[in-house]
Amino acid sequence: METAFRITVRHYGPTVYLAPVGELDVDGGTAFDQVLDAVDDGVTVVVCDMQRVPFLDVCGLRSLVTLAEYLEDRGVALFFFNWQDEPLRLVDLIDELDRPYGGSSSTRPAATAALRRGLGAQTRAGRARGARTARGGGVPAGAVADLRRRQSRFRSPG
Repeated sequence: METAFRITVRHYGPTVYLAPVGELDVDGGTAFDQVLDAVDDGVTVVVCDMQRVPFLDVCGLRSLVTLAEYLEDRGVALFFFNWQDEPLRLVDLIDELDRPYGGSSSTRPAATAALRRGLGAQTRAGRARGARTARGGGVPAGAVADLRRRQSRFRSPG
């Protein structure tokens, strides 16, 4: 017997963790109502673990896009991770169909851009920003020389 689609919602400070389970189709969209209720003023990040969603149809995809739009309007960051192959194929297909005819580039984001914002990409981007800051003169002039001078006092001679 198949179980109905459901979403476990957990709060960790300003972060809401979503763990959807089951096939996300037209009947699964109502499960997102509890997610919308869980996002209060203190929430800044929502992460969604898609590991236990083996199937996604266009109606389910619409539920995810609607969630992404809702959170974006409130300034809440949304990240998805652990996509299974089958649902990700639908996301890829929608992006392919969404491209302008003739393959010309467009400045508008893909319909599913918010669904592709994963934790790994954000971590890499954050590390790159941190590296640029460190290389870009983030340390005040003379601070390194001052630190070396202080460290030399604690080194043993010889």
